[in-house]
Amino acid sequence: MQFPELLTDRAKTWYRQLSRETRKSWPDLQKAFELEYCGLAITAQQKYYELRRKSSEEPLDYLYRMNVQAMEAKIDYAQAASV
Repeated sequence: MQFPELLTDRAKTWYRQLSRETRKSWPDLQKAFELEYCGLAITAQQKYYELRRKSSEEPLDYLYRMNVQAMEAKIDYAQAASV
């Protein structure tokens, strides 16, 4: 069994949103894991509102990442009022 197959629920969602480069590199994967799960005391809401599209990221991938972060922050993005 490979590492991604061992992940479930939130960890699997987190892993899937990582770039291919990060997933291929153990040091990069470790750093991303530590940032996500070992705490920098950033709330899920802060992560959502500070989320930015990466220059190499497709718009649809960015929207997927944004929706995942909204769910983690318990933000009802489907019902949000437009600005």
